[in-house]
Amino acid sequence: MPWVDEVMILDAPAQFFLHGKWEGTAYWGTPSLYVPLYGIIQVLWYKLFGFSFYSGRLLNILLFFCTGFLLILFAKKITKQTPSKYAIIIYSLFLWFLADLAALYRDGRPDILCALISTIINIKGYDYIMYEDEKPYWIIVFGCFLFMSGLQACVFILATGVYLLFSYWSKRMRTIRAILFFLLGCCIGLILTSVFMKITGVFNAFVINTLHESTTLWKLFLLVVPLFSAKNYGNLENVDIKFTEKLSESIDNSFFLVLMSGLLFIVIFNRLFKQKKFLLFSLFPLYVLIIMNLAGRYYSHYNWMIFIPMLFCYLIFDYLYVRKVVKIVPLVVLVFVLFGSISSFGKVDDCGYKEMTNFIYRQSFVKTDRIALPNACFYEIKPVVENCFFPEICPVDKIHRLDYLVMPIHEDKSDKLMNYYSNASGMNVLYKKLLQDKSIQVIPVDTCQYPFLIVYKIKRL
Repeated sequence: MPWVDEVMILDAPAQFFLHGKWEGTAYWGTPSLYVPLYGIIQVLWYKLFGFSFYSGRLLNILLFFCTGFLLILFAKKITKQTPSKYAIIIYSLFLWFLADLAALYRDGRPDILCALISTIINIKGYDYIMYEDEKPYWIIVFGCFLFMSGLQACVFILATGVYLLFSYWSKRMRTIRAILFFLLGCCIGLILTSVFMKITGVFNAFVINTLHESTTLWKLFLLVVPLFSAKNYGNLENVDIKFTEKLSESIDNSFFLVLMSGLLFIVIFNRLFKQKKFLLFSLFPLYVLIIMNLAGRYYSHYNWMIFIPMLFCYLIFDYLYVRKVVKIVPLVVLVFVLFGSISSFGKVDDCGYKEMTNFIYRQSFVKTDRIALPNACFYEIKPVVENCFFPEICPVDKIHRLDYLVMPIHEDKSDKLMNYYSNASGMNVLYKKLLQDKSIQVIPVDTCQYPFLIVYKIKRL
């Protein structure tokens, strides 16, 4: 089932492949404002395999496989040992069935591309820091690619560089140069992204959207500005939010899982205290989680930044310690984690989406009807009618002479499925506007139980 971010990110490359125009109107109502590398790769992928959700998601599966394979090679490079079959089995189960990772190769977002490029940068950065004859060119190239695939991942790599700087202090000059080469690559990525956005005609919108949506910038703003101003911020939104509130909002529930796992590693592997380097490896996921929560909005899409380093740590530990306790503990953790992940594989939401589809198709809609409804219905309603509007993203003053209105009824599970919880103001404004119009009558026709929807027929008096 397609979901809101998948529509937002993949619509522009799909439009370019099908119609030769880089534009996306399914979600934003404007051309895509997301950094372009994932979309460009998608266009090339569609030319090879055709356009469908299956082919689109197949790309992420391939990227995910490559990421997992590179992690194994990276661990082997550091330990100079071949992984055991047991380690590969446990590692693979975590990689493919942990809910927070399984979502990545199923949701059509570019985050797994960010994970792959970040892994490559880590490998190339490690080689450059450790070996004097290693050249920095690939750090620059993939730094450019990373900027063009996801801005949040750039923060992750910078955090990694700072961590390595203090972890390998004897190599600090090489580490600093590696960070500078990465920043040079990001600058090149910024230039190429800006040129691409200028060519597609959305440069100004891209800049404004990036600045407005960046929780990192908002946190800096909320932290620094009160030192110089008495909350006189003009017409900016959300100025009543305090820095501490913004910080607490971004803390992800994965913190507790990662914290317990990290402590478990430290307690069990007491030899780590004699090998400082690998103690630092074990603490890295905790460090990343704290930094990313401080830096910006930490959604579940970014959990690869924690769990992929955790899997990497597990491979390192398995190579170094062959005692039975090392093999038993991850297996126990795996059982509990996988059991807790079962509910995340979409049974409830998929059922709800099917009910919504049946709800849409049992209505007596015709091609010429003008219908306003939530954007989650986009792919079901588009083949049915020509004039459908999505008040969550479309200005209400541009929606006229409706024949039907489909409204979500507020309920927690329903809200999550409909993406109604994130931007419901447009739907509410339109509904109230219709009720106040004395020239029409808003008549309830049918309802859906999950997600909770009601369809109204607009009758003109």
